[in-house]
Amino acid sequence: MKNLAVVFLIFFPFLATSQIVSTLLSNPNVSITDAIIMDSSGNIYGSDYSGDAIYKIDPNGNATTFASGLDAPNGLAFVSNGNLYVCDNTGNAIYILDSQGNFLDTIQISNPSGIIKMPTSDSLWLTTYNPSALYKLAPDNSLTQVHVGGVLNGPVGFCYDNNNDLFVGNFNNRAVYKVYDDTLIFWIQIPSGGIGSSLGFITYAQGGIWGTTFGSNKIYKVSSEYPDSVILSIGSGQGTMDGQADQALFDQPNGIYASHTGDSILISDYGTGNIRILSGAHLDDKEITDPEIDFEIAPNPAELKFILNFTKSLNQASINIVDIYGKTIYENENLSGLNHSIDCDQWAKGIYFINIQVGQRSLRKRLIVGR
Repeated sequence: MKNLAVVFLIFFPFLATSQIVSTLLSNPNVSITDAIIMDSSGNIYGSDYSGDAIYKIDPNGNATTFASGLDAPNGLAFVSNGNLYVCDNTGNAIYILDSQGNFLDTIQISNPSGIIKMPTSDSLWLTTYNPSALYKLAPDNSLTQVHVGGVLNGPVGFCYDNNNDLFVGNFNNRAVYKVYDDTLIFWIQIPSGGIGSSLGFITYAQGGIWGTTFGSNKIYKVSSEYPDSVILSIGSGQGTMDGQADQALFDQPNGIYASHTGDSILISDYGTGNIRILSGAHLDDKEITDPEIDFEIAPNPAELKFILNFTKSLNQASINIVDIYGKTIYENENLSGLNHSIDCDQWAKGIYFINIQVGQRSLRKRLIVGR
């Protein structure tokens, strides 16, 4: 039922050099097919859209029913006092539950789908699936409609990036928009995997927005800084295979939620009701520089080869270059001098990370290889 070694990855940095997909929860009596969220104590909560329950998984991996009797539980959001807001999609209601799963209040609204707390208050953003609309929900339970129709097309997923910019995703056409009170700015349309390829939920982790594609069994990471920019995709074909991210398979991934530390991402597989976890050092693609010693990559993007130009001569530094999955493509433990040339004509097109270790100093920069 549980793998405690995997559970601990949620709370402590992952030290391996590659992205790994593992199954966190596989229990025939517990089915988490939809939204996932975590409370301040590290408990995980998940909704079963095809059932009637919200489940809770404690940090030791014990799974229990937190609340039941719903029609189609969907989006989840905590407010500062620990109360949980639950969207009951076909039940046409939002339920407010206390920390023990007791029902405190009900807000009637047609087809609520996604919900997220605002960063600086206990007000929430709320979506309804039909009609496609965006609301503000105040702490006194009053609702204000902000957008309806237009570019909204079955909105469900929400996330804030590290600048507290809000994004909302359409389930039906996989389009993601940046949200301002009076404006929705198109950001990206997640690629289609064919018929039935819909966008489940979205989350933000370490420089990117991550989204599940329900029909094409993939997880996408897109830039939160540059519109229409896909950074990577994980998954190919339907399945339950764990392991290296470039080989792992998902079964209709739907809910997605980044851990508090941002080094792990939880994913609900609608097809199995299992929770998967994506962990790895290279979830973080931010560049690291040092004022005393730095380097430039020329050219970048590169096609056949590139040169690393250092600000001062190196003496026995080490270099490790990995792809987006953390797989080592090139390494050299005796790097020296001011310049270093590397051939990349046999490398696949894509993004790579160059890691340089100079004594106690660590540097990292991003390389793009194109043709």
